[in-house]
Amino acid sequence: MKFGKVAGYNLNPEWSPYFLNYKALAKTIQAEKRFRSKSGLPFIHSEEERGLFQTLFFAEVSKVDNFYQTEVAVLKHQHQKIANSHSSMVGISNDVKTSNCLPYLCGKKDSGFESPVSRKTLFLLYKEFDSLKNFCQLNFLAIKKILEKYDRLLNTNNKRKMLDKVIKLEFIESQPVKDCLSNIEVMYAECFTGGNIPRANKLLRPRKLSYLSLFSGGFITGFTAPLLILFIG
Repeated sequence: MKFGKVAGYNLNPEWSPYFLNYKALAKTIQAEKRFRSKSGLPFIHSEEERGLFQTLFFAEVSKVDNFYQTEVAVLKHQHQKIANSHSSMVGISNDVKTSNCLPYLCGKKDSGFESPVSRKTLFLLYKEFDSLKNFCQLNFLAIKKILEKYDRLLNTNNKRKMLDKVIKLEFIESQPVKDCLSNIEVMYAECFTGGNIPRANKLLRPRKLSYLSLFSGGFITGFTAPLLILFIG
């Protein structure tokens, strides 16, 4: 099964309009290849001739990055509200911060109040951040695959140049997401697993085995092996 179809299995359905439109980009490449084959034109592009694919490509990448920035801002705001609410109850200063996300402390059972930081609250927030992390990783993988396809089918050598522009965008590094995931794991461990962070990590992560976790091996071992694991297993 081709990447464009397989990638869809890992998408949050509500986020699908904001995912890189791999299919449209692939069709643009194929259409140009057919045109050049019929016309007998060489597969060497001028900057002007590269315009159609590159215009669509960077528009799609910008769409992905804009969605990421909007979504991470919403999630960080939720993080902030929970942290402020809980911190005020236990008398912790809101000045205590990490670089991208506030830490949490849990209320004791005998503290006289019910902490707003419940298992469900942490799990749901963790799930949202984890989904956004998968969204970023899968989009970056899609970007790399479509640029490889572009170079291969049209005999160009533009992947590195175009990637250099893409890697400057915020969704590629997605550091706030990573920081908040780590902080949620620490807080969950302090509240519910006696400080055991690996145990907290295991409890917080979605039960369903994701395609992305298998496919991540493709960065090292290639594209085929993870797909075989997914569809044979």
